[in-house]
Amino acid sequence: MTIVRFSTECEYLCIISEFMKRLLYILLLPLICLASCRKSEAIRQMNDIETYIQTRPDSALAVLSQIDTSTLHHPKERAKYALLHSIALDKNYIDTTDIGIIRPAIEYYPKHGTSWQKMLTYYYEGRIHFNAQRDAEAIISQMHALDNAMDTEPGRYLGLIYSAMADLSIRSYCWEEAEDYLNNAQEAFLKVDDTIAYYLISEKILINRSNQGRKEEAIEMANSLMDNGVPSFLLADILIQKAGMMVDTTKMESDESAAFAAKSWLQELLADMGDYQNAYRILRETLGAQSEVINQTINQSLFRTQRDYLKVKEDKIILRNKNQRLLIAFLVLSFILVAFILGMIVRHFRRKIYNKELEMDRFSESMKQILDEKEASIHGLQSRFKSIYSQRFRQLEEYYKDYEIARRSGVSKDRLYDSLLAIIRDIEGDTDGQRHLDNLIDQ
Repeated sequence: MTIVRFSTECEYLCIISEFMKRLLYILLLPLICLASCRKSEAIRQMNDIETYIQTRPDSALAVLSQIDTSTLHHPKERAKYALLHSIALDKNYIDTTDIGIIRPAIEYYPKHGTSWQKMLTYYYEGRIHFNAQRDAEAIISQMHALDNAMDTEPGRYLGLIYSAMADLSIRSYCWEEAEDYLNNAQEAFLKVDDTIAYYLISEKILINRSNQGRKEEAIEMANSLMDNGVPSFLLADILIQKAGMMVDTTKMESDESAAFAAKSWLQELLADMGDYQNAYRILRETLGAQSEVINQTINQSLFRTQRDYLKVKEDKIILRNKNQRLLIAFLVLSFILVAFILGMIVRHFRRKIYNKELEMDRFSESMKQILDEKEASIHGLQSRFKSIYSQRFRQLEEYYKDYEIARRSGVSKDRLYDSLLAIIRDIEGDTDGQRHLDNLIDQ
């Protein structure tokens, strides 16, 4: 009775447990479906944003701000959101300095992305570094962006990359390098028929030439732009630049030299008169003006040194990667060659073993055939032996019958002896049968 009760209680507990499991599944199912739907909706929104982020960046930024990033669990999804967010901020002229915004894209796309995704990631990473005045990191990012742009169809981004590299050069007072990058940017924008970007770069070239002291070339370029119908929103800027360049630069340079000489003479005079405070102030102003020129020269040298160092470093990395690929290729070929040689050796030994097995099979077949023939011969010999001696026993049987008949009828013994002698002579006279039997035995 106790056993039956215990069994009933166990069944009852099992039913309750199964019911609780099903209830838990039913309660969790809506939450799982909701999370899945929210994730699917976020991915769908990001796919839509890709189609209009270049033309409507403000709308893209507004939609991105509404996406719940906690539903993006896969690194690929987080990387996509980070890249779109960085593009939207830059397109809306929000110069962020937070590298964390694009970090998920930096961690994912260089290893798993396409050349297009790598180019965008490095370009916008460089833009953030530029905003934060981290020029060395910005140079590296833009160089990587340029390398990946050569492996895809970059569109107007090739011009943007060259323009960003020109901005870095201008910031470091490397005017000549900046003009090379700006010329490349112009060519890139011409290829995609982006006339607005083309004229914006033209204005940058004009200012860059003015900064180099090439005033006449800059003025000619300004006249050319105005004659060719520069867009109206740039016309005022170009006119202002042209007006500033129309000033007599030679006179300004001579005035600056005279000012430096006058300040030096005045500083010495005040020092002789004991007015050391004003002498020290004038000396600081003179040194400050000179230090600005020195700082520009140092910045130019620093930028060029960084650029050359990074280029050499990148070349070394490329060479090292190439050597690694060659080493891997050599190891793979060596492995294939060793595997081929081992395969040939194994094949040779397998063929030898196969030939031995085939030879053994043939030998076995031949021995079986011989044994079958011997067995057939023995069987024939047995049959012949039985035939011969059965005949002899029949003769003896006939003799025994004659003997019984003679004994009962009283026939003389001489007659029986003659009959037996005839049987023996018959047996001894069968020389052919004996010879055949001997031949069979010999075989």
